[in-house]
Amino acid sequence: DEPCRMRRASFAYDTSYPGEPLPILPIEFRPVSGSPGVLLDRVIADTGADASAIPWVDCQRLGLDPADGRPIRMSGVAGGTA
Repeated sequence: DEPCRMRRASFAYDTSYPGEPLPILPIEFRPVSGSPGVLLDRVIADTGADASAIPWVDCQRLGLDPADGRPIRMSGVAGGTA
């Protein structure tokens, strides 16, 4: 039940990424809409991901509690699991 909003934006690309350049965006993570959040200024957004992994230091900055999560097994395209 959230509104869908679009806005035009321009952003930098990480041209050092292997393969092709990826967009880098500043993103603010908020615990509740309208409240202040944590700004991360170099995020590569993966909008088609089923899951995402972020560095532990960013989890701490965002105030994420590991107890709120649940363990899962992830597998890669080549078949490895973690």
